[in-house]
Amino acid sequence: EFDEEARELEALGILEEGVFGIEQEDWAALLESPSLPFVLDRLVVFGRMPPDGKISVVRAYQELGQVVGMCGDGSNDCGAMCAANVGLAVGSGAGAAL
Repeated sequence: EFDEEARELEALGILEEGVFGIEQEDWAALLESPSLPFVLDRLVVFGRMPPDGKISVVRAYQELGQVVGMCGDGSNDCGAMCAANVGLAVGSGAGAAL
C-alpha cells in the first residue's frame, strides 16, 4: 500500500524519500489528493504556512479523529490555535492570542 501511495505522491511532486515536512504550495495540492489521510500520519513539519493554511492543517487532523494541539508565537497563529482542541500561545506574540 505504501509503494502505491508513494508513487502517486511522487507524481504530484509532494513526496521525496525521507521527507516528512511540507510547505503551503504542496499542502494545497495534497488537500485535493485521496492520499491525504495516508500522508498526514507521516508529516511532522509544516513550514511557511499562512494563517488559513495552519487552520486547514488543524482541521484535516481533526477530521481524521485526532485531538490537535497548536503552539504559536504570533497573531498569525491565532486562528489555528482557536481551531485546535488545545492552543498554546508563547513568546512575545502571546498577548495577541488572548
